Amino acid sequence: MLHILVLFMIRLPATMVPLFDAKNGIRAVFKLLSSENEAIRIQALKLLGHFMSRSTSRSVCNVKAFGFGFIFCVPI
Repeated sequence: MLHILVLFMIRLPATMVPLFDAKNGIRAVFKLLSSENEAIRIQALKLLGHFMSRSTSRSVCNVKAFGFGFIFCVPI
């Protein structure tokens, strides 16, 4: 199921990124990253990467609030 979500994020970014952002999908990704199953963690990282690469700077700054110091928010 997670693989299908990643495929939708890749193929339909204009639809999936705002929906993912509106439904707080980032929270689910961070919960999935704490899974013991490596395959789930890899898919969660793929999902996070595709979301971050296609989201707006506001969404990227919101992700920074979850404690990742390596993400820099620069207003455009």
